[in-house]
Amino acid sequence: AIRALAGVADGDDDATRMAVRAAVRAEHVTAAAATGDPLGARLVRETLDACAAAAVGFVNAFDPAALLFGGSVADALPDLNAMTTPDPPAPTIICTR
Repeated sequence: AIRALAGVADGDDDATRMAVRAAVRAEHVTAAAATGDPLGARLVRETLDACAAAAVGFVNAFDPAALLFGGSVADALPDLNAMTTPDPPAPTIICTR
């Protein structure tokens, strides 16, 4: 969500950027993306890409039975299990706070 500062408060003074940083959370970004906001959609896509890259590296290195994502990003993400493919079998993905 902090990356949203670049699009929300670009060029504003430091006080405005600090206020936006305190107020913008992952659920705000995903809600904006769901309404078609281009910045929100880009930030969600970039976050999913980063999580996927990290998960692939972790799975390839350790072959876990499950992946656990937590925090506000996990709260705001869609159902990741629905996005995995069964061939080859993927680890169970758990999003929790």
